[in-house]
Amino acid sequence: MKTETLKAPRNWVTLANLVKITSVGCQYCGFLLHSGITSTTQLS
Repeated sequence: MKTETLKAPRNWVTLANLVKITSVGCQYCGFLLHSGITSTTQLS
């Protein structure tokens, strides 16, 4: 498989983990992902 095909599901998992944070929610999780934040530990 190409890495391109694996990139989207990985992004979905990252977004699902970020949206669990109450103060982030759906509103900011995409922004965080695009800015390079890929885990909740990076926010602490």
